[in-house]
Amino acid sequence: MSLSKLFESATQSRSTFHFANIVKLAKADGNINLKDQLILDAFSKKLGVNEEKVYRIYEHLDTYPIPHITSKEVRMEYLHFVFQKIYAKSKVEEVEFKFLKNYAVGLGFSNTKAEKIIRNTINLYSGNFTLKEYSRIINCM
Repeated sequence: MSLSKLFESATQSRSTFHFANIVKLAKADGNINLKDQLILDAFSKKLGVNEEKVYRIYEHLDTYPIPHITSKEVRMEYLHFVFQKIYAKSKVEEVEFKFLKNYAVGLGFSNTKAEKIIRNTINLYSGNFTLKEYSRIINCM
């Protein structure tokens, strides 16, 4: 397997992992309504998760555990990855904000901190920040 195929495969696995956790958090309060489903469909496309994997995630959601992350750096890395994928193709819509905030809370940020991080990230994320730059900016908040 070539290095580029290996990298592509790792990135797709990571995208699938993040998407599954966003779905799990969306479903935490019950069933997913049509509006939520449309947002999740848009996220799957932005994250590059194909229809077959999306179906598998919905059918076997319990096989994708939400990680318990105690490291702030790892939380920041997860959010940075998701923002790179979602923001790269278009701006983050306000309706998507809810899902991103829930994801940040699911990663271990407090509700207040998650909202502040997501709002500030949306405002700041107009370029391609490195993880180091992103972490430095967010940690200053």
